Amino acid sequence: MHRLGFVNFWLYDIEEFDLEDGHILLRGANASGKSITTQSFIPFLLDGNKSPERLDPFGSRDRRMDFYLLGDGEREESTGYLYLEFKKKGLEEYLTIGVGMRAQKGKNIDFWGFCLCDGRRIIPSQVQLYQTVGNQRIPLSKQKLKNLLNDSDNWAESPGTYKQLVNDRVFQFRDIRQYDQLIQLLIKVRAPKLSKEAFRPSEVKKVLNDSLQVLTDEDLSAMVSTMERMDDLEDTLQDYRAAMRDAMTIRNEYTRYNQFVLGRKGQAYLNALSRTEHLRNSLKDAQETLETRKAELQEQTARCEEADVRLEQAKARREAMGYDDITEKRRQMEAEEERRKQLEQQYSDTERQLEAIQCNIDKNELKLREQTQTREDARAGLRGDVRRLDEYNSILDLGDAHRNYTDGLKAEHPTDADQRTLQKALNDRKKLISEALASLQKVQQAQAGYDIACQALDQALAATEATKRELRDAEQQDQEHRTLPRTP
Repeated sequence: MHRLGFVNFWLYDIEEFDLEDGHILLRGANASGKSITTQSFIPFLLDGNKSPERLDPFGSRDRRMDFYLLGDGEREESTGYLYLEFKKKGLEEYLTIGVGMRAQKGKNIDFWGFCLCDGRRIIPSQVQLYQTVGNQRIPLSKQKLKNLLNDSDNWAESPGTYKQLVNDRVFQFRDIRQYDQLIQLLIKVRAPKLSKEAFRPSEVKKVLNDSLQVLTDEDLSAMVSTMERMDDLEDTLQDYRAAMRDAMTIRNEYTRYNQFVLGRKGQAYLNALSRTEHLRNSLKDAQETLETRKAELQEQTARCEEADVRLEQAKARREAMGYDDITEKRRQMEAEEERRKQLEQQYSDTERQLEAIQCNIDKNELKLREQTQTREDARAGLRGDVRRLDEYNSILDLGDAHRNYTDGLKAEHPTDADQRTLQKALNDRKKLISEALASLQKVQQAQAGYDIACQALDQALAATEATKRELRDAEQQDQEHRTLPRTP
């Protein structure tokens, strides 16, 4: 809802109310006309029902529609309009429904309704429900408005036709009874909530029940057939579920059987495979053993043949030589064997001696390396000491004694004369260092005496300052005492 308008209705000459997002707030004291204003378009503009109980939010029949057009007998005849404009949110599309009435004293009210669906609006530049004559605004008659709109498809001359027109153009319920139910719900919601009875759960339940959509025979038949199909489907589904459970049981048992058979076959296959591998390995080992035995047999055969040859040769030599030659050869062979053992013993003793000598040589080489390393470490330390002595000499300035001393330390192979010279240089150096240390001690003693003298001077200065402050304080007190007035 976007805009509400009145033309020559009740206390309104020409009046419009703009709604914000379908909402409007009317404020005023009691009996100021808020309820009459709202009841004039909800629900009257929705169905055109002029019944007195529909015009009063409390449901009384005290006032009729004639009162809102003719007043309390002030006029003999009057024509008035009410209209309600709708607007699509976010779009410039408008639709307006309206009602016109002509009341004459002592006659029934002439009713007509209309709907603007072609984008026209009730504004001065498009459609006006009145005409200006001089300074007066006279509402249009039914025929003039019908000619102005020129749209018979959206024109109604009875409340029932008007209600159907509003439903078709605005709400579009499939059944007019659903539209009636909506209007009844709006009437109940519109009723003033001046007591707690209106908020009782039973009353709320009644309102909610009344707000339920009316079901047509077509809807009910479709629902009944759907429920019957649902029952059939439920039975079929139960049968399918039972069959599925049976099939699952059979499948599980058959799966277990297949797994058992497969396990036995697999185990038999593994056993056969293991036996085959074992037999294959055994055959391979047997073939290798056979080849080895054949080679050994051939070797033994060759050895036997060679031994037979040597035996025959030995027999021939024995027959060629006498018995004495053989005995002599045996003694010689024993003597040679004894000599061989002695030489082996001598070789073993000599080898042990060589090992002992080699061990001593290794020990001496290790000691030599250690002494050489110690000598190199000492020489490296000596070079470092010489560098430090050079650094200290840059401070002490020892002169030739220092150079003679460091040159003697740097000698690779010092002689006895170098040693004596070095010792003398060392003694001279000790003497110079002792003299330097004595000089340093004297300097330190002088420094200490100087520090003591400075401290005494600071104390004397502090005492002098304190004496000056006391003198200034005494002078100030004497000056104050002189400036005091004397008593007679």
